[in-house]
Amino acid sequence: MLDIRLQTIYDMLKKGMIVADIGSDHAFLPIELVKTGKSEKVYACEIADGPLLRAKNNIEKYGFSDKVIAIKSDGLNNVPIDTEAIVIAGVGFYTAKKIFEDNLSRLDKFKQIIIQVNSDIDLLRKWISDNNFTIENEIIVKKRHYYTIIEISTKYNEGYNSKELLFGPILMKTKTDVYIEYLNKELIKYKKILPKVDDNKKEEINKIIKFINEILK
Repeated sequence: MLDIRLQTIYDMLKKGMIVADIGSDHAFLPIELVKTGKSEKVYACEIADGPLLRAKNNIEKYGFSDKVIAIKSDGLNNVPIDTEAIVIAGVGFYTAKKIFEDNLSRLDKFKQIIIQVNSDIDLLRKWISDNNFTIENEIIVKKRHYYTIIEISTKYNEGYNSKELLFGPILMKTKTDVYIEYLNKELIKYKKILPKVDDNKKEEINKIIKFINEILK
């Protein structure tokens, strides 16, 4: 049922957690969590009526209405207080940022926070860094596009440098095959861009190329 992106999120979640899946859509992740016994209770949260109905229909279809509860919620606003882990995946950075900033006081109550944005991953890392939060884990997967799934905590961190913000402090250490493939494609992209950009942007592009070459060594 799960594609590689959702399967990776599933694998990152700890066993026995009460999970809230924010923007659950078809509720595939919550259903898989209870079907396999990894979670006893999961909240499938949606802000819009259409996706919420899809989630409810799938939950009923697979017979998990007693363990997967569909909730209409704008971000974390209606997420029950017994939630131990949250997943925010498949959204834009600014949507994720708003969800976090609307609920900063709640974040340290969660045992796990897993986030995957569809773009602006560097801005997400910068937001994490600016708030002195910690990136606990990062995994990059490929499904037509490259997606980075990040686990964060509110544990204090002094911040990340510009190379880490662009390319991930954990990813730079693990250097998986998918990550190396991603870096090589980024290197080709930026080398093509370099001759076409204005002089005032050349320094920034050269810096990115330098970072990639350093990681690939």
